[in-house]
Amino acid sequence: DKGKEDGSDIKSASRTFKVTISPSDKPVISSIPAQTTKKNQDTDIITFSVFDAQTPVAQLSVTATSDNTVLAPVANVQFAPVTGGERQMIIRPAQNQSGAANITLTVKDSDNNTASTTFKLTVLGESPTISAITTPQEVQKGGTVGPIAFAIGDAETFPGFLTISKKSSNPVFVPDSVIVIGGSGANRTVTVGPVASAEGQSTVTITVQDSEGLTNSVSFVVTT
Repeated sequence: DKGKEDGSDIKSASRTFKVTISPSDKPVISSIPAQTTKKNQDTDIITFSVFDAQTPVAQLSVTATSDNTVLAPVANVQFAPVTGGERQMIIRPAQNQSGAANITLTVKDSDNNTASTTFKLTVLGESPTISAITTPQEVQKGGTVGPIAFAIGDAETFPGFLTISKKSSNPVFVPDSVIVIGGSGANRTVTVGPVASAEGQSTVTITVQDSEGLTNSVSFVVTT
């Protein structure tokens, strides 16, 4: 309303309305399967992808955290140079450490929106050790071999918690049941017999396994 010609008596009106600004979408980061490596050995190259509807993928930042920095320090999580949405990384476990850690990767876009993914890193220790046994071991019908002394050890598992198994390559001549493991701790023995057959030969294998499932074996021949 312009009012009168002299500019007086001007009327006005107003209207109020609501403007809603929707937040931008969060970025996306792909899942990563569990990773396994050995003590003092880098992981294989780990590949993952990131995406965002508003931010160019090359501008998305990715950071890492670890819930076990003694095993996997954050500084040892190394990302390859950014070339796009496909990313690569390598993790170097701390020197002489084994165990497990949960690694979390977080991607952030230009609006500071974030998304994360977590995977388990397992670092296996060294395989257990077992001393050699002289071969061949001769036995007569109805006789026994041993007890033969041998030693076991492991860098991460106490000797008393190491598991020992035995196997005969010829169970007709030497059944597994007549292979008897004795001793305790690091100092063990094996006795084979009595052997019923008059003639024969078998390779007896003794295997030691640690708490991580790593194994080592020694074999010897029992013959008449």
